[in-house]
Amino acid sequence: MDHGEVFECPVCLDDIPASAALRLPCLHRLCSTCFGCLEVSKCPLDRLPFCKGPDGSLAFFSSQTGASCFTAEEIARVWQILGLTPKSRVVVIDPRRLYRAGVSCLAYTLSMHTTLLSLNLSTYPLGDSGAAAISASLSNVTTLEELILHGCQIGEAGAGALAKLIKASRSLQILILGMNGSGNAIGDAGATSIASALATNPKLLSLSLWKNRIGPSGATCLASRVASRDCLLQKLYIGENPIGREALRCLTDAAAVHGRLRLYGVDYVSDPGEPAVKV
Repeated sequence: MDHGEVFECPVCLDDIPASAALRLPCLHRLCSTCFGCLEVSKCPLDRLPFCKGPDGSLAFFSSQTGASCFTAEEIARVWQILGLTPKSRVVVIDPRRLYRAGVSCLAYTLSMHTTLLSLNLSTYPLGDSGAAAISASLSNVTTLEELILHGCQIGEAGAGALAKLIKASRSLQILILGMNGSGNAIGDAGATSIASALATNPKLLSLSLWKNRIGPSGATCLASRVASRDCLLQKLYIGENPIGREALRCLTDAAAVHGRLRLYGVDYVSDPGEPAVKV
């Protein structure tokens, strides 16, 4: 930023030196007077909520900020906050650090990553919008082999976004969407979206959908897809879903037809609305 520039505050429209503008976590800038009057819970420009991390810092949880808003300095700052470098190959993000950086910033920096092999965002509450932002940013990362999203509060819409990533990726081999804590609940619709993408991905070998509230219809759709010769999946974690015994039988038969597929977590199954029981 040129310290000689003049900045017009978008709230009060006063002109101040650009170097004196204060930047919010969403990358909007305000004058110090308007910043002092700011409600902590929201940005005055877009009215979208901020999230507070465990350390009390503000973070913007949205993918609406355009890529053009990020400067080289801001991107470098994101990597510094996350404790990473742009050439990190195995990335495990501490949720406390991600609260500080924000999902939109991480998504944009990931889109430029050229060496990423594994990304682990487990237990961070991405939600559907965050999953969509991350999926879009990774669609052109040709090196990504493993994506771990345990307990990221992803629902059926987020699963739909991840299905698009599965279809687009030619390197992704492991996708983990198992539930942890408040976890994920992609349901039948999400399982169906992911199942539809399996036949188009030539690399995916391991898929975990553990405890995602998947019922009989979602499991049956998975069974029909994994039985296809075009599906190369070798490991499917399906435990603690209320899929019912009939759908489990379909999955077992599909694994037998497939030949290379092994099912995990089938010792405990349940019918919809019933607790898991050992069979």
